[in-house]
This record gives sequence, structure tokens and C-alpha cells, in this order.
Amino acid sequence: MGTGGSVEMKIKDELIEDGNDKRFTGIKKHSSQPHNVVRNKNDTNGVRQSQSLFSIDTSGSPLTNQLLPVPARKENELKITKEQDILALQRKEQKLDTENTRLRAELQALNRLCQKLRAERDTATESCHEATQRAISLDQDREKIQRQFKIFRETKESEIQALLQEKRLLESKFHRMQAHGVATGDDHKFKSSVESIKERVVIPDSPTPPNHWWGAAESETTSLFGSYTHIQNAVAADNNESIADMKNIEDTHTLHFDEVLSNGNYQLTNSSNFGSNSMLPDYTDPEYFERNSLRCYITGTADCHKEVASLLKSEDLKLLTKNCAMEGYFLSIVSLEGLNLKNPLVSSCHHSVSVDEIVSHTINISDLVICFIGHEAGRYTELECRLNSSEDYGSKTNVVYLLKECNNKTDSDKSESVKSLRTAIENSRNGNVQYYNRCSEGVAASIKEIKRIAKMELGVGIDEKTEPNEVGCVDEIQLDESIEQEQREIAFVNENDMKPIGFRKYYERLNDLVSSPGPTPPLLISGGCGSGKTTLIKSWVECLRNMNQNFVIFQHFVTSSKSATADPVVMMRRMLFQVCAQLPPSLAPPSFALSSYDVAHLKVLLPRWLERVSTTKNARVLLAIDSMDMITDSSKHFKWLLDPLPVGLRVVISVGANSCPDIWRQWPTLHLEPFSFQCVRAIMAEFAEREKVQFKSSQENDVTAQCRTASTCHPLYVVLLLKVLCSVCMNNRKETFFQSCLKTRDCSEMYRVLLKHIESECINTQIQEQFIHILQLIYCSRSGLNECELLRLIPGLSWQTWSCLRLLLVQFCILSERAGLVCVCNSSISSVIAETYIQDKIRKSSTRLLIQYFARNSSLEYRRTAEMLPWLLRHAKSVNGMRECLLQPNIFHNLYLSGRAGELVEYWQYCDEDKQGIVRLYMDMLLFLSRGELSSQTGSSSSLFSGNSQRLTDHLLISNVYESVGRFLRDLGLMEDAVTCIQRSMEIRESELDPDHPFVADSLHYLATVYIKWKKYAMAEPLLKHSLELVECAAGREHPRVIQELQSLSFVIRKQERHDQADIIAKRIHSLQDRNGGVLFTSARLDRLKKRTAKLEDLATGQESVNLANSMNELGVLCYVQKKYSSAESFLKKSLAMREKLLGKNHADVAQCLHNLSAVYNEQKFHQQAVDCMKKSLKIRREIFGEHNPLVFSTAKHLAILYKKSQQYELARDVYEEVLKMSKVIQGDDSSITATAMVNLAVVESQIGQHDSALPLYQQALDIYAIKHGSSSKQVADTLRNIAVLRYDRKEFEEAAALYKKSMLIREELKFKKKTWK
Repeated sequence: MGTGGSVEMKIKDELIEDGNDKRFTGIKKHSSQPHNVVRNKNDTNGVRQSQSLFSIDTSGSPLTNQLLPVPARKENELKITKEQDILALQRKEQKLDTENTRLRAELQALNRLCQKLRAERDTATESCHEATQRAISLDQDREKIQRQFKIFRETKESEIQALLQEKRLLESKFHRMQAHGVATGDDHKFKSSVESIKERVVIPDSPTPPNHWWGAAESETTSLFGSYTHIQNAVAADNNESIADMKNIEDTHTLHFDEVLSNGNYQLTNSSNFGSNSMLPDYTDPEYFERNSLRCYITGTADCHKEVASLLKSEDLKLLTKNCAMEGYFLSIVSLEGLNLKNPLVSSCHHSVSVDEIVSHTINISDLVICFIGHEAGRYTELECRLNSSEDYGSKTNVVYLLKECNNKTDSDKSESVKSLRTAIENSRNGNVQYYNRCSEGVAASIKEIKRIAKMELGVGIDEKTEPNEVGCVDEIQLDESIEQEQREIAFVNENDMKPIGFRKYYERLNDLVSSPGPTPPLLISGGCGSGKTTLIKSWVECLRNMNQNFVIFQHFVTSSKSATADPVVMMRRMLFQVCAQLPPSLAPPSFALSSYDVAHLKVLLPRWLERVSTTKNARVLLAIDSMDMITDSSKHFKWLLDPLPVGLRVVISVGANSCPDIWRQWPTLHLEPFSFQCVRAIMAEFAEREKVQFKSSQENDVTAQCRTASTCHPLYVVLLLKVLCSVCMNNRKETFFQSCLKTRDCSEMYRVLLKHIESECINTQIQEQFIHILQLIYCSRSGLNECELLRLIPGLSWQTWSCLRLLLVQFCILSERAGLVCVCNSSISSVIAETYIQDKIRKSSTRLLIQYFARNSSLEYRRTAEMLPWLLRHAKSVNGMRECLLQPNIFHNLYLSGRAGELVEYWQYCDEDKQGIVRLYMDMLLFLSRGELSSQTGSSSSLFSGNSQRLTDHLLISNVYESVGRFLRDLGLMEDAVTCIQRSMEIRESELDPDHPFVADSLHYLATVYIKWKKYAMAEPLLKHSLELVECAAGREHPRVIQELQSLSFVIRKQERHDQADIIAKRIHSLQDRNGGVLFTSARLDRLKKRTAKLEDLATGQESVNLANSMNELGVLCYVQKKYSSAESFLKKSLAMREKLLGKNHADVAQCLHNLSAVYNEQKFHQQAVDCMKKSLKIRREIFGEHNPLVFSTAKHLAILYKKSQQYELARDVYEEVLKMSKVIQGDDSSITATAMVNLAVVESQIGQHDSALPLYQQALDIYAIKHGSSSKQVADTLRNIAVLRYDRKEFEEAAALYKKSMLIREELKFKKKTWK
């Protein structure tokens, strides 16, 4: 025992001392006893435990293991090792559990903190939003209070002025009566004092004859009276005022051209200030507008197939098409190959369409038809020639016949049909006949004609490589010409359009709106898709234009929610541009003041300038917006409509019944109802008359039986059903097609049936796929596609197939063409196409195909690419592609010049770029561009150098991009960078062109506008003076650009408080304005006038024809505008002789020529010749149009003016009596035009001494003016002055003085308001 105990204790001590032994440490930590367990003698259990432990330790010690056998020893060691590993894992697990518990607690704490911070963030965001709303509300309230205070201030100031005027009159009267020894208040001696005052009136040295004492009221637009009573005040030495001489009346009248031309010209309004503005009406004939598409139809006989093929492959034609595309125009060369063969293999691509229909439709929509006529003829050649020679087509289509010369042998072999065809062509008056021998001669002649038409209509050629050297106008308010073209086409009411049957019942409600006094809220026109909102607005506005000239009308049509017309910035900039065009240059703001793209700034400017137009023009302003609910954030951007509108402003808005914002529903609303049974009958009769078809009684009964419910009496549904019925009756289509349409219940089902019918009737699967592909691509585009783009996008699509499908799709109101683009007709068919043919995969693939197509054209200066590619990339959610696209110089340049600066900013915001990032990117682009290394930045070659071999042109294009970037940065408010870019542009132009070149003047002007917006007026003034000097040297002192420079210079000088110098400049602006007819010229307006002049000069050659006579007439109008009366007389006489010879002496165009010739004689003071021509014109028009026609009314009024000028007052009175009767019938008894006619008649009655007859007419006119324009209007003031003159002539001096005083008070009030506006 002793030995064993000593050994045991020794081992224990070694184990206790060895603190680094892992096995012992594990056992020790497992034990709950202290380390020195042996020395604790009080605890017996502890001693046992320690002994047991020591026994284990001893057995596992090296010493003990040595005593065991080798296998047992190894097994024991392995067992001990496993136990220790298990203990270590348990310790790690316990440690991890503890750490997990701690981290879980921390995570819960972080979650609680995150929730707290999120709640605080939401609270702060909500507080910020509430604060913003309160700030906006306070701003609106402040603006409203400012407007109300302005009205209050103007009212009180006018009252004060009236009181001061009354005070001065009373004081002068008191002094005069004292000077004549008359006691104050002796009313019985007032007459004698007036007579004594009359003796002191200053009479002109040359007495005015009696026939010049009275003026006549001839203008219903700018001034209601052609001349007024001008009273001269004789101021006595003692500052006493005398009664004015009421006899010095100035008679100034100007006859105006009456332009209702048969070949698509314009009609001028009766304005006393006739000028060039009348040559460029906003809404007349669409053929006069600047075109953006030209369609040429090429055909030929079977033996002329080589000529047609050579023409289509001509390099000149390809180059001309490319140049047109670069300028934003579309040139389509159409050829229905195979139709003119002797045995055509393909007659049509659709079972329900014949070849005759395809040919007729294609010729009808073409602008130029070129026919190669050889030795052979077929059915289709005869059909084409017959259509070309008919009056329906020849009057609006240029036809060129190229007749192939025949030798004796072939000439004898010609059939009788060929001989008769060639004879008919040679005797035709509607075509230009030319002859050729070889194929190359015929191709060259046809290319020459196509280039001539393209130059006349589009202003594009292929031989123009000269340096631009003309002075143009600066356009700060850039407008997209394609949008303007689209708006004009929608607003124009064509003679071939359907009559607005079923909508005239709403005219009375709309007329009540415009005639009601006082501020009135906007009127809503509510209805679903296809209910006729657009038709109602444009037909009513057209009726309003014809009935009353005392309205200034602004219109905007939103075509779709994804179109640029739905952009509020585009809409407001359009309206502001039209507002500026209505104001004289002296009152219009400088163009750069309205060039902002910030919608918050624009929505403040628009109502302010609308009110100013109403006040300046003394007319009511009508703002008509169609589909306003489609405008982006319309309820937010047009909150100003909720405030009280100006007195002279009327607003008409059309909205969808379900998409109208709730805040607008409080306005007066006109709900469009379904057609009644009688309307359906009337429309059916209208269709039968227009299409020249006879419906069966059973078919009429089917239609009336079908149109019984609200959905089937829907206007669009009725039109579609009747179009189907007409197609069945005219084209011998199957009756089952009509019966299947009768089973539909609404427009959507009708469209599904139509699409299914068109698709099923295609002759093969390939054409069906092409039909579906056409709808898919047009739907996925922004505003439609041009037909040439469709042919390039869809493989295998030919002109035959497209012409056939186009005929059907347009006929059934599925597609329509606007501004040269084929687009979806309305939102109903758009939704049906989306449901039937557009899936998400199809949408993505179609969008990708369009992106690839327009990306291939991005290397050229295509305006279509600039419009379409960024929009497509955004919808494809391609940020990198968008960034690369916007850094293409030509895309940026065209986007900015088309007024899309707002879109540019939105696109860059989509790319997550701020202003500084935009500056950095465009500065890098310009740096690479100037070095010719654009490919290193954008990954593609520079688009500005494609196809340009001249270094001059390259640098000019670079300078244009620099200028556009500078103007864009100016709009962003980055003035320093803008100055850098524009200065660089000016340096390039000075080095490459000349320091005195007009383009340098443009750079100077734009640089000055940067300094003006920067409020550095002293730096802008010398730049504007230098620009003015360059413009005057290059274009003269009367060019319209001079007015723009003077306006800007006057603005800058006034900002520097030098009003005397500014007034001198304002006088010069007034003088130039009078010479230019008060027109706001722009670059686009000047370009249109140049194209029109070039077209007329080209047309004024050749053999006598109706078109040549029309061109002569228009050239006479241009010479009249330029005051070249001798040349105008010569052209008009030639036109008159041609028209009398070709059309007969009693034709409407002959009356037109006589009317215009009379106006020229009037300007030459040949009054008797003018009277004779006007009498003949009136006689012809009465025979043609009847007695109560607006044209007859206008002609009679001008004849009365001429009678009065030639001092034939009795005849003038008789004609004015007829004019008054016609006015009451046409315009109504209480219209302003009728009141003007009464004043005109009263003036003539007074001139011949019939004062008793004149006075009631004056009183009636005065009452009408007071109701229509207010008791303080200019018309009332002038009528009171005329009555005062009449009273004076009748020796009723007291009444005359009172009336004259009242008139002067009104005029002073109007003058004060006008001065306040300025």
C-alpha cells in the first residue's frame, strides 16, 4: 500500500502541475471539484472522487500503460482520445449556442431600430410632401390674389383716370364760361357758348370734302371700323379746351384678295391689314401646307417593262430618296409590277379585292403618275389612263405621259385600241405628254419630272451643293413640323368628309358658351372612344370660323397617349407659339422668353398670354383641346383651369367618359349620346349618296333593326356597319360577311370580325403572316410607320400586297394615314389588336426589330431615327443603348431642333444622369467630334461625315451641333458651359465662312440670349447690335429678321432702364411691322413661302391649262402682297383669259379672278375698273352660290366699298342694304357682323344727309356691341363717336358733347389697359 500510494500521489502531483496537458484539462473541467482535491480532508466524497479520478489518470498515464499489454494499451489510448474529442465538441457547441443567443438578441435590437428609423423616415417624407403641397397651394393662392388685386387695381385706376378727366373737362368748361361772361350753372346759355366755341375750332388749311367726313366699318378682325371720326383739339393760350372738330374723318379702305382656288389654294379673311400672313393661313387646304410625303406611281405597258425597271433601279432616284429622308420627308416610288402584263399571273393578293380597286385606290392617293405608253396596251393601262384623265383624279394629280415613238413598221401593226388610247392621251388636258425614242431617254425624262415635283413640293433636290447664304429667322420656340402637319390634317374639314350628322344638336350648347358674358368655367365634352368628340370639335370650330371672325381660336388634338402630342411641354409650346403669332411684334415677348421646356414655367405663361391676346385683339379667345385626359399628368399641369378664367377666354375640352379626372367633373359637361333612329337613317342616306350605291330595303331594315341599343347606336359602330354594307354593295362581296357583322354587339366585336375577315380572305399563308406583321409593327411603334419603312421591315412584302391590304385596312377604319405615317385609327382597334396579335414575346421581338432598323439609319441625319430610336430604347429598357443613342450628334441635334428638349432631359434622367453628368458627356462628345474621333466614344463612326466630301460642310455641321448643345445647356441653366459651346460654334463659322456671314449673326444672337438669361444685359447688348448690323448688311433693313433683332435689343435696353432709347427702337419696330403686315415670321414660315413661290414659278410655264391659270392667279396674289401691282395685273389678266377660255365665263374661278383683279385696280386708284370687275364677280357668284352665301356676302360688301370710293353713294347705299339683309340671314340679327353692316349703312346714309335713317341703325348696332363686347369695348366707343358726329351735324350740340365725352372716357380706359399690358 505504501508503495502504491506514493506512486499514486506522484502521478497526481505531476498532473496537477502540468496545466498544459489537454487530456487532464478536459477531465479537470469536467469535474466540479477544486484542483487540490486530496488536501480537502473534510469531504470524504471528494476524496473518493479524487481517488477514482486518479485511478483513471494512473491507468491512462504512460507509466500505467507501460504495465499493460500493447493491444490493450492502444485501445485505452484510443478510447481516451475519443472521449476528449467528444468533450471538446460539446464545449464548442455550448460556445456557439451562447454566441448565437447573443447575435439573435443583437439582431432583434437592430430590427427594432430599423423599424423605428423607417417609421421616422415615412413621417418625414409625409411631412415633406404636406409641406410641398402647402407651398404649392400658397403659391397658387398668392397668384390668384395677385390676379384679383391686378384687376382691382386696374379698375380703380381707370376710375381715378375717369374722375380726373371729368375734373379737367369741368374746369375747362368753367373757365370757358367765365371767359364769355356766362355764370356758372346757366344751362340755358350752354348752346350759345358751344356755338362760340365752334368759331374757335382749328380748321385744316385744305377743307375736307363732305364725302370724306365719314368712315366705314369693314373689318371684323383687327379693327371693327375701317375709319373713325378723328377730332382735333384746339388748345387755347389759357389752356382752355375746345370742343373737337368732329368733321375731319379719314377714309381708309383696303380691298383684299378672295382666294377660293379650285386647285387647292387658300381663302383670305377680310382684314383691314392685308399682309403676307394671309398667304400662310393656319387651317385651310391641306395641299397648301408644307408636305412631308410625296408618292409617285410608275406604270407602263407590257413593252415598256424595261423602262419601268430601269427607273426603279436608278441611282439618281435612290439619292433623291435618301436626301428626302435626311430632311425628314418621305418619297415613295410605287410600281404595281405584273398588273400590266398581257397575262398577269397574280391578279390580287386578296379574294375580296379586285385589281381595278387596287389601281384606282393607288392612283387616287398618288401625287405624281408617270405612264410609259408603248405599242401595246392592256386592260389595266386603259384603266389607268381613264382614271388619270377623269376630273376626279386629274385635278389633284400630276400626270406625265411618256409616249414611245414608233417606226413605220410597228406603227402599222398597232391595234385600234392602242391608236385610240394614244389619241386620247394627246388630246387630254390633264396630263403632260412627252415623247422618247430610247429607253434611257424615257427614264431620264421621268427622273426629271420626279425631281421637279420633289423640288416644288418638298424643296429637296440632288444637285444642291452650294453654300447656304440666305438670312433666316431665329426660332427659339422650336416646333416639330411633323406634329404641326398632323394637327393641320386633323383640324381641316375636307369637302369629302362625312357631314356631322347627329352632332349639330350640340352646336347650340357650344355657341352659348362662347357668347355668354363674364368668366365662364371650361366646358367638358365627354364620351367614349369613337363617340365623335374630335368630329364635333373640328366641325363646330369650322362653323364658328365661317360665322364669326371676332374669335381667336387655338386647337390641339391628342392622337394617342404614347404620341408626342400627349406631352404637356409640346402642347404648351405649340399654344405659346400660336399666341405670339396673334400678337403684333411690338407687343409680343421676345422669342427667347418663351423657349423654356420647364412645364412649371410654361403653365404660368400660357394663361397669362392667352389673356393678353384677348385684351389686345379685343376678341374672345377659344382654346379647344381634344382628348386632354391623354396628356401626361393633365390634372396636375392644368390646375390653372380651376381658377376663374379671364373674361375673354373660353375653354372647350374633350375627355373620355371613364378616364376624366375627378377634379374636372365639377365643370359643365356635354355628354355625347348614341345616335338616334333618325340619325342612323340620315347617315345611311348620306353614305348611299356619297358612295353612289343603292341599298336594298332588306339591308336597310337589317341596319335599323341592329342599331337599337346604346352600344350598336354608337357613332363608330354605325359608321363601321355602313362601311361594310357599302363594300358588299359596291364590290360584290359575300352577303355572309355583312350578316356576320350584324351579329356583333359593340365596336370591339365588330373590329374582331373585320380583322378575321381580312385575314381569312388572304390568298395564302405568307400574305396572312405579312398582314399580322404589319399590325404588330405599327402597334409597337410610337406614332406609326411610313409605307416604305414597312416594305423594308417585312421580308417579301411587295407594293401589290401592301396596296391591297392598305385599301382594306383604311376602308374599315383600322388604319389611317397622318403626316405621311400609317398609324392605328383609334384606341378601340388598338386594344383589339393588342388582345388578338400582341403577346409579350411578340412585343419584345417587334420592338427589337424596330430598334435594329432605326439603329442602322442612325449614321445618317434621319429625323425619323431621332424621333423613334430613343423612344424604342426606353420602352425596351436598354439604358446603355439609350446612352449611346443620345450621344449620337445627329440624333441630339434633330431632337433639340424639333422642340424635344424636354424629352432629352427625361431620357437622361432615365439613364440616371444629372445636369453635371449631361454636361460632361456632351463636352466629351464635342471634343471627340471636333477631332473626328467620335467612334472612340460611341462605338460607331461619326454620322456627320457620312457621304460628305467637302470639308466646309463638315465644319458647318459641327458648328451646328456646338450651337445646339450650347442652347440646350442654356435651357438647363448652365450658362458658362453654354457660352463656351456657342463661342466655339461662332469661331468655326468665322474661320470657315466669313466674319460677316449671316450664320455668324445667328451665333451672336444665341450668345446674347445666354447672357440675357444670365441677367448680364450689358454683355448681351453689343452682341445684339453686331448681329443686327450683319443682318442688315446681308438682307436689308426691312427683313423680318431685323424685327426679331430689334425686339431683343429693345428688351435688353429696357432692362437697363434706358427707356428713351427703347422707345425709339419700338417706333422702328412699328414701322417695320406695318410694312410686313404684322406677321410673326419664322424660318419654317419663310421656307414655306419660298417653296410656294418656286412652285408657282415652275407651274407658270407650258401650254394653256387649268393648272397654269391657277398658277397665274397665285402669282398675281404674290405680286399683290409685294406691292408689284403692274405685275399682279398682268398675271391676273392672263389667268382670267385662260379660265374664260377653258372653263367658261360663268365659272366660279372666273369670278375669283375678277375679284382679285378688282383689288389690284383699287390699289392703283382705278376705281371704276375695280367696280366693273367686282360687279361681274358678284353676278357670277350669285348665279352659282345663291343669294345667302358667305362668299356672295363678302363680294357684295367689297362692291359697296368701291361704290363709296368712286363717290356713288346711292349705289353704295343700295348694296349695303343688301349686305345687311344677307348678314341677318347668314349671321343672325344679333351678331357683331350684322352690327358692322348696320354701321356701314348708317355711314352712307349720313354721307347723303339721311340722318333720320342713320340714327336707328347706329342705336341698334350700339346695343348689339354692348351685349357682345361689353359697354366699355372699342366698338362701343367708336359707335358713340359716330353718333356724336351725327348729332353735331344735326345741330344737337349738347347730346353730341355728351356722347363724345363718353366715347373718349372709354377710349382712355382702353388705352390705359393697353399701356398696363405693355
